[in-house]
Amino acid sequence: MMAEAATCDVCGKSRGEVNHWYLRIPSTVWREPGRPNPLAFVLAEWDDEIAREPGVGHLCGAGCAATALSRALGEKKDEGGL
Repeated sequence: MMAEAATCDVCGKSRGEVNHWYLRIPSTVWREPGRPNPLAFVLAEWDDEIAREPGVGHLCGAGCAATALSRALGEKKDEGGL
């Protein structure tokens, strides 16, 4: 079975058949209506259907997922959110 085409948002690696990829789900999906949750960092196992949704991040493994989380926390700190 051929893997869904994707590129890692952190390192730029292309997705292959045996890679262990993750998805970063936008925080706007995980909130109460009218109440954004900008500090949410939702990480999920790869799903081809969800991977095609707008705003979903693609991460090639645990290392890039950790880097993405670190960057997100750094952005919130810079904005005075933490």
